[in-house]
Amino acid sequence: MKTKFFFIALFFSSTYISQLNAQEEQTEALSFNLVESKAVWPGCETEVTEELRFNCLSNSIMQYISKNVEYPKKAIKKNIQGRVYVQFIIEIDGNISSVELSRGVHPLLDEASLKVIRDMDVKFIPAMQKGKPVRMSFTIPINYTLKDSKKSKKRSKNKGIEI
Repeated sequence: MKTKFFFIALFFSSTYISQLNAQEEQTEALSFNLVESKAVWPGCETEVTEELRFNCLSNSIMQYISKNVEYPKKAIKKNIQGRVYVQFIIEIDGNISSVELSRGVHPLLDEASLKVIRDMDVKFIPAMQKGKPVRMSFTIPINYTLKDSKKSKKRSKNKGIEI
């Protein structure tokens, strides 16, 4: 009797543990380079290949950032420049979450970078793995560069932001 109880308890505990592991696998965000099918920016789904869809995603995010990020005036006055890396997750419902600083330069530029990504109101088509939507982690660099005053007229279109 004790042996049967032991095997039944062992069976249920191993089943429970495997269910927990399956749940962990489903909630873990995969890096964009590990998913079978990467998340897609709305409008990029018409691209023929995975590579073209990903290029469209990257370019669309860069265009969004270029149009919407504000180079902080205090940072301009203090001549603060650099590349900020922001990481975020594209959820299985297509929304963005977990916006974090991956590598910063200065609090002024770091906060401007986080804000522009947090404010990105886009419903992505989620990444897919084995035919199911998965969470995808994505990191994007945002370059802040100041040019001399003669070139600043050319810079004014993109506010000194390079992606």
